[in-house]
Amino acid sequence: MLITWAYDIRNDRLLGKPKWLDSARYDIAAKAGESLAPGLLQRMMQSLLAARFQLAIHRETRELPMYAMVVGKNGAKVHLTEAKGDAGQSPFSMTARGHLTGSQVTAAMLANVLSNQLGRSVQDETGLKGVFDFELEWEPDADAQSAGVDDAPAFTDARTGPSIFTAIQEQLGLKLEPRKGPVEVIVIDHVESSPTEN
Repeated sequence: MLITWAYDIRNDRLLGKPKWLDSARYDIAAKAGESLAPGLLQRMMQSLLAARFQLAIHRETRELPMYAMVVGKNGAKVHLTEAKGDAGQSPFSMTARGHLTGSQVTAAMLANVLSNQLGRSVQDETGLKGVFDFELEWEPDADAQSAGVDDAPAFTDARTGPSIFTAIQEQLGLKLEPRKGPVEVIVIDHVESSPTEN
């Protein structure tokens, strides 16, 4: 979790992980200034991980399964407006599983949040300009999130509500198309399980 947060990357894009990485637990006590520049805290964590855990990484681009988010055949159902200043820290809200709202978000921002929900990269190919508000409701299905690209949209048996794929199409007028494409990943070259002391 510390690595994915520090490098702003999802877990499925972190490769070369040793087996102990997800089970080891650490306490970190650190102080930071009150008004930090955006991203500075993450860069500080990168330095801590390199100094204390000897973390060494490199970036690669690999062809991986992904989704392309495109406009559906009947057009987008979101109302586009011009951005009104800064969207704030988190324009998204998820009050319950399967219920996501967004305020003043771009299509690229929505694609990024959907990537987190699906555990797979979603690339914005809508061509939509501007920002929009939305509300999306679907019935979560753990199997669909871990399914292969070609199978994920088809998990509808015994479902009482729409899948996330159906909800995106019916409620937002957008569509997720399974593809393979270039995805940036981070590869762990080296990391120690026992951190050095202060």
